[in-house]
Amino acid sequence: ICEGLKNCGISQIDVFLISHLHADHTGGVSRLTEDFTIKNLVLPELSTYSEGMSAAQNAINAVSKSGGGVYNAKQGMNFNVGEFEITVLASYGDEDDENNRSLIVMAEIDGAKFLFTGDAEKTAEKRLLNEGLNLDCDVFKAGHHGSNTSNTQELLKATTPEYVAISAGLDNMYGHPHYEVLQSFKEIDATVLRTDQSGDITFYVENGKITAETEK
Repeated sequence: ICEGLKNCGISQIDVFLISHLHADHTGGVSRLTEDFTIKNLVLPELSTYSEGMSAAQNAINAVSKSGGGVYNAKQGMNFNVGEFEITVLASYGDEDDENNRSLIVMAEIDGAKFLFTGDAEKTAEKRLLNEGLNLDCDVFKAGHHGSNTSNTQELLKATTPEYVAISAGLDNMYGHPHYEVLQSFKEIDATVLRTDQSGDITFYVENGKITAETEK
């Protein structure tokens, strides 16, 4: 992550958002705070029982020490990052399962919408759908690395993305992304891009039109 940001000429991070406190989502936090100035840190409701609590606390300390802002995400929170408008659609801090505590965020730029659900599973997805929000998006970052514990057909029908981006490690031990989920993405006629097959995925937006580029 650090290498990729530096290759883009980035030395400062305007907003760093942690989806939830599992190690695979917080493990690089310390390195990021060492290599970059972080102006704003946004976190879900914290739990002392979360495995990533120590990493999150280190990030809070580092950002606070450098004069940055630290914020607990709340449903309806809205802020701008450059030309992006970011809205927190949901933050279910009362859920026991860490995945279902994931922040669910919509990012919009020039009319193009990107939906991020972290590792939210079926329980959180159902709660989100019951909120009655407009979830239609152009790009959906697949929930929980393409797991069949997430990415319900009901959610996909509500989002109807043109692109689905799946972040999963090559030959990972969990078998992500799962076959049935890939079939669901196929059924909604989305273009699926996977980091395990194509490396980094970059989306460009110009005049509301989205184009995708992959590392491989």
